[in-house]
This record gives sequence, C-alpha cells and structure tokens, in this order.
Amino acid sequence: GGNGSYIGSKYLVQEGISCINLPGTIDNDVVCTDYSIGYFTALETIVESIDRIRDTAFSHQSIFIIEVMGRKCGDLTIASAIAGKCEFLIIPGIKFNIDNLINEIKNKISKGINNAIIIITENICNIKKFSEYIKKKINKNIALFPGLKLYNYRSRAYTQIE
Repeated sequence: GGNGSYIGSKYLVQEGISCINLPGTIDNDVVCTDYSIGYFTALETIVESIDRIRDTAFSHQSIFIIEVMGRKCGDLTIASAIAGKCEFLIIPGIKFNIDNLINEIKNKISKGINNAIIIITENICNIKKFSEYIKKKINKNIALFPGLKLYNYRSRAYTQIE
C-alpha cells in the first residue's frame, strides 16, 4: 500500500507481528521507492484518456483541464503531461502564475491554435474557479471543459489477466 499502510505496519511490528510492505500507490509518493505498484498502470490509463480527449479538443476547438491523482506528488502528472503531449502542466511544489498561463494560451490562440490540454495535480486549486477565471481572461468563444477528474476509478482501472 501507500504511506497509510506503512504506518499501520509500524504498529503491527510494535506488537511483535512481522510485516513486509510493498509500495502500491498510483501517487508514486512512497519514500525511497522509484516506482510503486500501480503507477505505470495509472499512467497508461491516463495517457489513453488524454489521447481521446485531445481528439475532442482538436475537433471542437476546446481547452480541457484534466486533474489527476498525486496528492502532494507531481510524478503522475508530469509523466502524463509528457506522454500525453499536454500543452500545460501544473504540479505541487512548483509555483505557477495563472496570468502567465493565460498569456501562453492567448499566444496559442493568436497563432490559430484553438485547443489545449492543461493537466494539473489534484487539490492544487479550486478547478471550477480556476477554469472560470481562465475563460473570463481569454475572452474568446472557445469551449472550456473544467476539471475532468481522471483520478477516480478511471486511472485505477486495469484489465484483468486470466
């Protein structure tokens, strides 16, 4: 499991019960672990979703904001942004300026590129307010789809091997 499982194991060990922990969290935030079980499955699933969303963003000239799991760790967001070729990335621990983001979006629009994908780690901001602010500042007739949450069951999904 994740950090909670490790804390639980600590208490069991204190009671004399031997434990072995395997890092299993799609957040990939277990200390001293390069990659945890579930991380690559989540990454693959998110990138597949981004590929489908990109088709819609392109055909409907839309901007999508995609929120993915990670808590305070941006690993899944970074890898998803790179593999999914997202235009914009917002992660914990790296300060971002929303007005700079808006200027970059306006720059794309001025070049005739009326679609984009913004990927953001969960709980960084209020996605609804974030998207409303962007839409107001862009001031163009472009559809903006706020807060597609790919961090629920979709990114945890898998195909069972029999």
